[in-house]
Amino acid sequence: MIEELRKCTKCKNSYPASIDYFYKLINRNKKKNINELKLTSWCKTCFIESRKEFQKKNYNEGDQKLKKYHQDRRIEKGEQIRKRERDYSRQHKEMRAEYQKLWQNSQNGKMKARLYMLNRENKKHDIKNEEWNKCKEYFDYCCAYCGMPIEIHRKRIKKDFAREHAINLGANDLSNCIPSCFYCNSEKNISDYTEWYNENNCYYDVNRYQRITKWLETDFKKYISEKRKDL
Repeated sequence: MIEELRKCTKCKNSYPASIDYFYKLINRNKKKNINELKLTSWCKTCFIESRKEFQKKNYNEGDQKLKKYHQDRRIEKGEQIRKRERDYSRQHKEMRAEYQKLWQNSQNGKMKARLYMLNRENKKHDIKNEEWNKCKEYFDYCCAYCGMPIEIHRKRIKKDFAREHAINLGANDLSNCIPSCFYCNSEKNISDYTEWYNENNCYYDVNRYQRITKWLETDFKKYISEKRKDL
């Protein structure tokens, strides 16, 4: 018995007309007013490849939309918090001043202040303006973590990017400096970038991660001043 063949309309290859090579499809027969089962015009291989391409395309687009949504929400939420703090400060100015005075004079307050100043002094970057500008240029004038453009950051925060210590207790020169927006800098806090910026972070992007790592390992040397290279 000769096995019936069916030609795939996508790849143009012929296969046995069976469910081993083609999917079944419910087709409505309007004349008979019944549902009939028929084989699809594409073979299973073409269907699977097409589905993979569709999922890959839509996953990437959806991933970018989700990241943009989180970034917009973070900016909006940050502005709402700062507005509430400003309003509260205006309404309770005297009470806040009294509380702050009591805290600063307390033992815990004095200890916190000393630790803050010590940490701030130890983490003060020693970077020339030219080096800093080259660093921002390397990252396309965007936050190295979330990709926020510097124009949006200046509009929202009214400041330049933070000179972020990628390694919290690392060097204070260009070898440990990347541009970070106010939000990422605050959220990262005292973590090293490898601990905070990973697949669990909704702003994580593998290309940005690789660029950060490449900068910290080798590329910063192209832009650090000659005098500092000799140190």
